[in-house]
Amino acid sequence: MSWSQVRYRVGQLLRQARAQVKPQEYRLVEEALSPAQAEMFKGMPLASQRHSLDVYHALRQRPEADDELLKAALLHDVGKRGVGLHHRVANVILCALAPGLWRRWANPGPGPLRHGLYALRYHGEMGARRLVEVGESPQVTEIVRRHQKEDDHDPRLRLFREIDEAN
Repeated sequence: MSWSQVRYRVGQLLRQARAQVKPQEYRLVEEALSPAQAEMFKGMPLASQRHSLDVYHALRQRPEADDELLKAALLHDVGKRGVGLHHRVANVILCALAPGLWRRWANPGPGPLRHGLYALRYHGEMGARRLVEVGESPQVTEIVRRHQKEDDHDPRLRLFREIDEAN
């Protein structure tokens, strides 16, 4: 891992530790989502809520962002339920220093660390399954499911991924 990557990850960690969501932002979420979806949003870790709102606000600045992308921005990390800061730290360290071990541990298995690593690795798929359960549209569900797939050449998903990674 290069020094610039280390600096980026440390900054990311500090932003997540200080994450806050303002009451007016929760009102925005409640207006934009169904009650069940708003509850999913509120069930995400606070850092994921802040990140999702940042992605939402950044996408709103782009003329090519439509209502489906904006809704997906708020919901794209609902699969990270139960993921804490310690999971994120372990995920970054294992990915960088022991990717083989990370691949083995980021799969279903006993223990909360494994669940957190698995959720970080597969949160798109996990979130999409949750959205299907509450009747979300196939378009938003597919954006959530595929938002981390780098081999996807859909221009909307490339835009989403670009904004997601920048925030």
